Amino acid sequence: MVSVSKEASSVIGTSAELAEGDTLTIKQLMYGLMLPSGNDAAHCLAEYFGEMLKEEQDEKEKSDEQRIKDKDNSSS
Repeated sequence: MVSVSKEASSVIGTSAELAEGDTLTIKQLMYGLMLPSGNDAAHCLAEYFGEMLKEEQDEKEKSDEQRIKDKDNSSS
């Protein structure tokens, strides 16, 4: 489930008319993309997946850093 942000709800040029705090499934947002001017749905999906990808990248970086520290400690 994806919650619509204030930014996504205020996107100009949309016909989906999403409101801040609306909760939708990814499937519903994908249908919103198919509407003429589904800009708010696109913005909402971009926020959701962008945050998810950022979290995954942060976890990978932490894991890589820990692996380097472990390698350095075992070499000493």
